[in-house]
Amino acid sequence: MTGATTATLANLLQKKYLPGIVRQFNDDFPLLKFIRQNSEDITAEGDEAIIAMEFGVNEGGGFHGESSDVEDSGYPVIETTKVSLKQMTFRARITYKLMKKARTNANAFARGAQKQMTATREGFTLRANTYLWGDGSGVVARVAAVDLAGSDSIVLDRAYGLSDGGSPESLIRPGMKLHILDTKGYTAGVTNDRGQGIVKTVDFDTGTEGQIRVTFRENYTLANVAVDDYVYIGNTIEGWKDPGESEDNSPAMGMLGFYDHDLRNPLQGVNTNTQPQFKAEKITISQATVISDLRKARNRIAKRQRNGRLSYMISSYETHERYSAALDSKVEFRNVRRLDGFWEVGVFDGRPWFRDHTAPDGRVFFVPDGRTIERYAVDNFINFVDEGGNPLKQVPNKTVFDAYLTAVYEYGIRRRNNLVSGVGMSW
Repeated sequence: MTGATTATLANLLQKKYLPGIVRQFNDDFPLLKFIRQNSEDITAEGDEAIIAMEFGVNEGGGFHGESSDVEDSGYPVIETTKVSLKQMTFRARITYKLMKKARTNANAFARGAQKQMTATREGFTLRANTYLWGDGSGVVARVAAVDLAGSDSIVLDRAYGLSDGGSPESLIRPGMKLHILDTKGYTAGVTNDRGQGIVKTVDFDTGTEGQIRVTFRENYTLANVAVDDYVYIGNTIEGWKDPGESEDNSPAMGMLGFYDHDLRNPLQGVNTNTQPQFKAEKITISQATVISDLRKARNRIAKRQRNGRLSYMISSYETHERYSAALDSKVEFRNVRRLDGFWEVGVFDGRPWFRDHTAPDGRVFFVPDGRTIERYAVDNFINFVDEGGNPLKQVPNKTVFDAYLTAVYEYGIRRRNNLVSGVGMSW
C-alpha cells in the first residue's frame, strides 16, 4: 500500500469536507439558511456590493379633470450605496508525518484531516453565526467582574446588557483568543487597549443568568481590565487595522445593526436623523401583556410591508422560554385528567418561531418576507483557498500543510423600515 500524497488528500478535502461544511451551515442555523445570497450586485472588482435602498415610489400622478394637466412625472426615491465585502478565514493544519503514516488514502484522510477539519468546520460556522447577530462592531461580550491578579479570570456578561447581546456561554469557548478594549470599536489615540489572552476554561455556573467566568492561559497580556470594558474575538474589531493594512478588521453587519438604529447609525451611509423613514421599529413587550404586544408588533410589520407578509420569527432560547412561561401562566385547565409533554409554542399567529443559541437575549425578531436583507457574495459562500487547484499550502521551512477555509461577503438591507422587533423580554 502506498502512502497518501498531498494531491490525494487535497482531493479528498474538496470532495468530502466542503459540501459538508455548506450543508452544516444551512442545517444548524436557520437565519443563515433563509437569508438569500445576491451575487449579481457586486462591483467588477469584486470587493464591494452595490445596494439600492428604497425611500419612496413615483408619486407623479392623481385624479384630475378631463382638461386638466397630468401631474409631472415623479421618480422613485432611491439612494445607492456601496459596502465593502468582508473576508473571514480559518486555517487548519495537517502534518506531513501524519499523512505519510497512513497506509491508504482513506486512513491518511482520517488521521491527517478528520479532527482538524471537523474542528475547523465547527469553528467557522459558529463564528459566522455569532457575527450575524451583532451590530458590526465586533463586540461579543462585556466585562462584569475582574479577578486577573487572584485567579487569572474575569466574569463576562452579554454584549449590551441583559436585554441585548448574545449570551457569552454560547459565544466563548476554550482556545479562543479574546481582545479587550475600553471602547466599542477602535479609535487611535482614544481607545485604551487592555491586551489579549487565550481562553483556558469557561465556567457557566456563576449564579447569574447569561454570565460566565473565563480563565486564561499563561502569558496573557491583559492589564488594567475594568468593568464594562468591551470584549472581542481576536482582532475582529471595527476600526482595528493590522500593520501594513488599509482596511480594518470589522466583521460583516448583523441583525442588531439592522434592527436597532440606536446601536448602528448611520447604516450603509444613511443617518436616521436626516432620513427618519429609514428607522426600524422596536415594540416593547411586557410579561403581563405579552400576547397583545406581540400581536401589535406583528401588525406593525404587516403595515410596513407592501404585501403585509411575515416570513418567520427568531429569538434566543431563553427569550422563547419566557414567552412560553407567560403563556402557561394564562392557561386554565378544567376537567383535565392527564397532561403529557409540554406545550408546543413554536408558532405565533401562524408563523414559525425559530430559536438560535447565539441570538441576542430579550428580543424577538420579526423577519419580513422577500429579500429585505441579503447576503452579498461574489460566488459560493464558503470555499477553500485553492488557487492552483490545491487547497493545501506548505508552510515555508516546515513539514506541515495549511488549508484555508474562507468566505468573502457582507450583509446589506434595502428597506430598513420594514424591520420590527419586540424588545424588553427579559423578565
